[in-house]
Amino acid sequence: HASFDVRLVGDRWIRVSEDRTDDGGTVILQTDVTAVLRRERREHARQIDRQARLTRATLDHVAQGICTFDRAGRLQAWNAQMEAILAGVDATDAMGLPFARLLDRMDGVLSFAEPEMRARLARWAEISDRPPLVFEMHGADGAVFAVSMRRMPDAGFVVSFADVTAERRATRDLAALNETLERRVAERTEALGAALEEARRATGARTRFLAAASHDLLQPLSAAKMFAAALEDRVEDGHRAIATKTLSALASAEAIIEALLDLARLEFGQAVPEPEPVALEPILAALVGELAPAAQARGMRLRLDMGGHEAARGMTDRVWIRRVMQNLAANAVRHADPGDVTVGLRVEGDGWRLFVRDGGPGIAADDQAAIFDEFRRLGRVGRADGLGLGLSIVDRACSMLGHPLALDSAPGRGSTFAVTVPRATGPADDLAQGDAPAPSFEGLVVLLVENDEAVAQGATLMIEGWGAEVIHAPDAESALELMDELGIAPDALLIDYQLGCGMDGLALLEALRDRFGPLPGRVVSADRDPTLPGRAARAGAPLLRKPISRKAVSSFLAAAVRRQFSDPG
Repeated sequence: HASFDVRLVGDRWIRVSEDRTDDGGTVILQTDVTAVLRRERREHARQIDRQARLTRATLDHVAQGICTFDRAGRLQAWNAQMEAILAGVDATDAMGLPFARLLDRMDGVLSFAEPEMRARLARWAEISDRPPLVFEMHGADGAVFAVSMRRMPDAGFVVSFADVTAERRATRDLAALNETLERRVAERTEALGAALEEARRATGARTRFLAAASHDLLQPLSAAKMFAAALEDRVEDGHRAIATKTLSALASAEAIIEALLDLARLEFGQAVPEPEPVALEPILAALVGELAPAAQARGMRLRLDMGGHEAARGMTDRVWIRRVMQNLAANAVRHADPGDVTVGLRVEGDGWRLFVRDGGPGIAADDQAAIFDEFRRLGRVGRADGLGLGLSIVDRACSMLGHPLALDSAPGRGSTFAVTVPRATGPADDLAQGDAPAPSFEGLVVLLVENDEAVAQGATLMIEGWGAEVIHAPDAESALELMDELGIAPDALLIDYQLGCGMDGLALLEALRDRFGPLPGRVVSADRDPTLPGRAARAGAPLLRKPISRKAVSSFLAAAVRRQFSDPG
């Protein structure tokens, strides 16, 4: 079978069909299809026209201006947006123009953001392998267009113009705003720097005030305590109670001043912890021994419960952990009546849980956060038992040390405060002050180096009241000269850290030991420098803070006596 169309003159068409018959013959059929083909051509033309109108309508509704060029670079079509952009160019004349001629007609209507782009475009339109191009052009009215040129499959190309005037204006405004903000930030930074420098000066002033307050407040208090202690040893039994009450009142004043100074140090960031392996049982046992009389006077029992862990060692700051537990225990003794108080230790994961548990009235859940605020004493308004600073100091000190602090309490079932301390990996260097009762100090020679006359007199009266001999020097130079003049070695050294001028107490201690060997000594100071306890401990003369207690001095001298009698020399 075969079929084909034949064109005749006069735009007429016949379709010839040829078929084979079963007996080997051939049948040829000729059909006039002129009307059919003309109708198909008209329909095809209508479809093309419809498609062209649809394409035109679509392009006219696109926000971008679009124009197309054939493979020879002649303009074929553009949409309404392109006509608006090239308002100065006649569309009728422009159709069929070469790309380079059209560029000439665009002069005065559009300009290139980059002047060299015009020559580049002319070269681009002349080549067949056209890579995509993107650039900017500016209108005479200030409009900004992002222009994109791309090759089409038929080797022609299409050019699109997108109006980005608003975006560019926003970018400029944003840049201007950013510049303004940067200028303001610079101004504020400068102002902040000035404020920070002022804050540093203020902090420095507060730090200097704190140091001065520590020394100036505690020096006379230390002298008063030693005078009262000396008086207590000398008066008759009938007046001893007055001296004892005087010592108690001075101790209360000392506790309040210590609390205020500790809180100030924590507030100003002057407290720097010095973690070391610390034996925990001596610290807790000493606290129980110190507070037991106060607990007994309130009709309660204070006991120590180590849970079988007497050898427990924690990695912590010796001074601050003692301060934390002292505040917790003292707070429990003041507020737990009529319940008993237990100070103890338990295992807590990889650490030790130091706790103070009381059988007092307990604390409601709504009040548990408030008790750590300064000057808060729940339900204790009428009692003169401190300023309410103890728990605030505990909270801040635990935060500084990195030791978790916990409270478990409810009304009617008492309270448990607990501090978790990491376990120590090395041996504890036990520098805790002993609390053993002082033996007789007859024949003991004590070198006291103290530049405050009142403190020196109080200490001399107290120590000589115990039978010891006191050699006093006001400064390091006088102490060295006096030792050379006397030609004897003292049995114990009590040296103030701040001696006014020349060498300090630690330097003097080293000089005296160079002359007389490893004499037992203690450094005495009202200075709250956080590094001083560690430096004194490393020098082998643990720090006694002013106002020094009678028990601390007698314990030290007792150790000196034991050394004296045990030394074969």
